Amino acid sequence: MIQLAWTVFPILLGLVLLLRIGALVQERRMPSPALVSALLGFAALFTVGFAVPESVVDSWLGGTNLLHLVRNLLFLSSMWFLRRAICLVLDRPSGRSDPVPLLLQMLAMAVFFAASPRGATTRWFIPEYVHEPGIWAYANVYMAAVLWLAVDIIRLVRRASRPARWFWWFSAGGVLISAASVVELVYMSVVPRLGRDSSLAQSLYPWFTPLLYSGIAAIVLGLCIPPVITLARRTELPLRLVNARASVACAPLTGCRHSTARALVSGFLAADPRGEVYDTMIQLRDGTMIPEVSLTAPQLALLADLEQRFPYDQMAIAIPNEVRPDEARP
Repeated sequence: MIQLAWTVFPILLGLVLLLRIGALVQERRMPSPALVSALLGFAALFTVGFAVPESVVDSWLGGTNLLHLVRNLLFLSSMWFLRRAICLVLDRPSGRSDPVPLLLQMLAMAVFFAASPRGATTRWFIPEYVHEPGIWAYANVYMAAVLWLAVDIIRLVRRASRPARWFWWFSAGGVLISAASVVELVYMSVVPRLGRDSSLAQSLYPWFTPLLYSGIAAIVLGLCIPPVITLARRTELPLRLVNARASVACAPLTGCRHSTARALVSGFLAADPRGEVYDTMIQLRDGTMIPEVSLTAPQLALLADLEQRFPYDQMAIAIPNEVRPDEARP
């Protein structure tokens, strides 16, 4: 199942990105930092063997583990744009937008990597070569850059001018990525001294990947929340959910004989959910004043909930006067 998800998810992500790029080309707009980050991250996926084995991809680059450098450069670039996307969400578009420090770090990584001896392609590049001074320096510069970006994300969230409750996703992601970076830095200090088979090295090694990818997932989830909120507002999702509940509860009042599932669907997909919720409130209010009508406990609870959620002044918006002539008169 995990292998299937590892194969299907990148394919779906690639299709979504392809459609998004096509839309940008048609609209003649520049891609957002979040989209650039996703594209770079998608490119980095090709270096971990999800579509083509790592050994094959590295052979295209000469078969000397150059793929490891390419992967880390792609990841750093992706994370830098991810941080830029967070700045826009936090309404801080000017926060540390200069890429020169990151470019200098990436240049240092490339110099250390190129100056170090490397053998044939291996999946365990760092554990096998971290004893080489150049590889040790390359890997430490890389993890220091990741740690710098992660800590900066935490700093940005703490200084947000208008913090929202869901901003904690960014902080959680930054903390997890920072923890992954510290674990890897300690690991790379332990291996040259105690060896990769030491108990301390063996206990540290498994933690890096889950911490890193959990942090990235938390940040991506946080970036997905604003468009989801916008979509929910445009489609009046909360109102549709309330109308679906009202359709089921008030079916006896309207003489509706549809199944519960059908009432839920029809209420959710209503062309005018606001108008239907208003009608439901009127029916329930009338039911409380007519002796022959006895409202059930769920209907009374629904009426109290509707009156609390949607006061008259709020529901009156977009309700024409001719629909409620008696209430419209002063």
